[in-house]
Amino acid sequence: MVKKTLKIAIVSICGLLLSLSSVQASSPKKVEVIFTHDLHSHLDSYRLASPKGIEDVGGVSRLATVIKTQRQKHPDTLVVDAGDFSMGTLYQTLYERQATKLNFLQELGFDATTLGNHEFDYGDKALAKMLTKAKKLPLLEANIDWQKSASPKLEAEFKKYGLKKYTVVKKGNVKIALIGVMGNDSIEDTPTTKLKFKDPIKSVKQTVAEIKRKEKVDMIVCLSHSGTSQTKTSEDEELAKKVPDLDLIISGHTHTVLNKPLRHGQTYIVSCGAYGRYTGLVKLKQKLNHRWKLVDYRLISMTQAIPKDQQVEKQLRADTALIDQTYLSKLGYRKDQVIAYNPYNFESVDDHYFKPGEHRLGDFMADSYLYALQQAKIKADVAIVPAGVIRDTLVKGSVTINDAFNLFSLGKGQDKLPVYPLVRVYLTGKDLKKVAEIDASLANYLNSARLYMSGLGYEYNPHRALMNKVTAAYLLDKQGHKRPIKDTKLYPVVADMYSAHMLGSLKKQSYGLLNVTPRKSNGQAVTDYQQMVVMKGQREYKVFEAFASYLQSFPKGRQGLATIPSYYNQLHKRKVQKASYNPLALLSKPNRFTFALIGIVLGLGLIVIWVAKKLLRLKRAKFKRK
Repeated sequence: MVKKTLKIAIVSICGLLLSLSSVQASSPKKVEVIFTHDLHSHLDSYRLASPKGIEDVGGVSRLATVIKTQRQKHPDTLVVDAGDFSMGTLYQTLYERQATKLNFLQELGFDATTLGNHEFDYGDKALAKMLTKAKKLPLLEANIDWQKSASPKLEAEFKKYGLKKYTVVKKGNVKIALIGVMGNDSIEDTPTTKLKFKDPIKSVKQTVAEIKRKEKVDMIVCLSHSGTSQTKTSEDEELAKKVPDLDLIISGHTHTVLNKPLRHGQTYIVSCGAYGRYTGLVKLKQKLNHRWKLVDYRLISMTQAIPKDQQVEKQLRADTALIDQTYLSKLGYRKDQVIAYNPYNFESVDDHYFKPGEHRLGDFMADSYLYALQQAKIKADVAIVPAGVIRDTLVKGSVTINDAFNLFSLGKGQDKLPVYPLVRVYLTGKDLKKVAEIDASLANYLNSARLYMSGLGYEYNPHRALMNKVTAAYLLDKQGHKRPIKDTKLYPVVADMYSAHMLGSLKKQSYGLLNVTPRKSNGQAVTDYQQMVVMKGQREYKVFEAFASYLQSFPKGRQGLATIPSYYNQLHKRKVQKASYNPLALLSKPNRFTFALIGIVLGLGLIVIWVAKKLLRLKRAKFKRK
């Protein structure tokens, strides 16, 4: 009897264990994902103006804390980045020396990243050299066309590091395929590369097909440097529609903050903005059809509430010393050197891109160019700063060399030192007026071409025809005095190297509608912009130096520091809107674009009249038959 009872008990226990095993096996798989993108070398935390006041936000030491905390709770958390980890702060000066940004991603435990357009800012060879200094981290890029690029040596260097289209990682009981891709807009923003790229959507579609053929995975995630938009259908939304097998798209490039994921079919698109202000967290659960359902999505605000990892902070201090030693000492500065006091909060980077009109910081930056040339005893009448080169802002408090650098962090000179140099060219008066028209007509369509000017002012009517919105343009000094522009006269203009090239390429960018020709003092068109670089002694004059020099020129005020004057806490009527629907205001001083528009309107009117007459005749004929 005892043996029989024992046997029944053993059978019952085995049955229970089998039942529990069956329940566990059938329970849905789960995945948690931490993601970043567009960090742009923002390894330090930084100050940000918010409704709460000045906050200290971001930084990889806080990111390290978030990742460690998350993996303590969920060791199998996937951690990924969607590109543009480079370019934006002084840490980029260590780009080729020790691959600082990529190495931090690896040390923080990232599972993969992809290339963004700014990884190519210093050129293909510099990127390849950087990879030789980098620790191994899966680097994914599905749409480089190596055959058309015809660069076997470069291909070998990239692939030696481990660049590939996709990788497969296992997180707990979930196998995840990760794909990397650069979108069309991102590719267009990569003028420094000689590589050729395939269509991003076709490339991802082909890569997904390859994954499904070769791998048995539970989830497919795309690290896409393509972007989303709040106002129009974006590249990553098109990607989701045309490659429905993707489960999740981490969307970089456009710096979009998506408080709620976008969803197309069974594909989720997520984005957490730029500079490490937020870190994204996604939780997903597998459904019966093996696709995935969103369980939770949040953007973790990287504020002072998150403690900094002290080991990471120690490494950042070592890198700061190296920046001072290898770069800033050549210019006579230190990274944390305080050079001025700022009593104001200036406009954000997004304001410069997306809000029309004049902005205080844009005026300020342009004024610094004219000041620099004045100090160098080089004549210039006008300075131009496009929104595309404004990479940061200034908030109330002390201003350091680091702050000044971050405003102008793009590019590299022929001297191999980071940041674009100042360039002086000449424009005819007629071309100066076109510069005003570029800002008035094109800025809302090509945000990076929104211009901030010193020495030049204009009036415009936003209701006039495209390319004919400016009704008056003139030279304008800081006191508000106007002088007429003579069409045939040559005027010296200072800009950075990027902007000078941009002016020279306007004909192509505007499909022949606008043609501005930067010239030499003798009137000949510039063919080599390096000849027009402004020098400071024996070296190139970097744009952030011009701004730092201007800051240091102000009278001392608070804390015995040079203090930004109230002049820069107001606007100066450099762009004056005079909106009117009055026919005279709309049609006065017409150019060929206005005549073309009038022709189109008249043509459409004649077509409407002709169609109306035809319909009326048909109606009368039908009536007569009755």
